Amino acid sequence: MGIQRDLGFLRRLAQRIFTPSRLRILLVDPDRVDARRLASALDREHITTIVSSAAEAFATLQTRIPSLVAAELSLPDASGLTLLTALRRHPGAQQIPFLILSQRTSLQDKIAAFQAGADDFLVKPVDPEVFAGHVRRLIYFRQLHPSSGS
Repeated sequence: MGIQRDLGFLRRLAQRIFTPSRLRILLVDPDRVDARRLASALDREHITTIVSSAAEAFATLQTRIPSLVAAELSLPDASGLTLLTALRRHPGAQQIPFLILSQRTSLQDKIAAFQAGADDFLVKPVDPEVFAGHVRRLIYFRQLHPSSGS
């Protein structure tokens, strides 16, 4: 029984490593504990890179364009909206789904995020499975409608 369980684990691990469908997610959040908690729900399906500032996010975007960006609205060095605006101006990244995470609950913050081009807005604290569901939905929608802009 234990060997079969280990073989199943190895099979799933091999699928994770060698399956090309694993997408890259960029998670920008200064709260590393919360970011790891959210990323844990994505690890089974996607490769998640966690950074804690807009500067780190910009550096990461220079080396590899992710399939989705999830960013905290309040970053230590800039606003998540600044990151979103820059991403929407980048020719190779205009169609990337962008999810805003924030503890702010005001309607004005949500409107500003959507006007800047956000695809979704989640109020923190967010359950990791709810977060993963929103990520899946955004990626699925973008795959169905690749030419739809934000």
